[in-house]
Amino acid sequence: MVMTLAMDKVLLSGRVLAAAVGGYALSVVICLLLGQAMELTDREAQTFNSMVFFLVYLVLVIVMFSIASHKKAILGMIIANGVVWEIWYALGGAL
Repeated sequence: MVMTLAMDKVLLSGRVLAAAVGGYALSVVICLLLGQAMELTDREAQTFNSMVFFLVYLVLVIVMFSIASHKKAILGMIIANGVVWEIWYALGGAL
């Protein structure tokens, strides 16, 4: 029982880290892809990203904590980041 409790704390910490850092990274790339798809100018893209970023980030954090399993939530965030960042680079995006 003690080992299970310790493992649950580690997995919960991993979920919090994945939601904070992974959600931030995923929000960035989603906003970059949306800005590129909408063909915005630099100023328009900056304004768009400023407004939309926090909404996307909030939704991602809520989704991360709505998933019942810690492992599925963490793995889902890792896979989502990998796929979307790969799409960004495949389309010729650069930071």
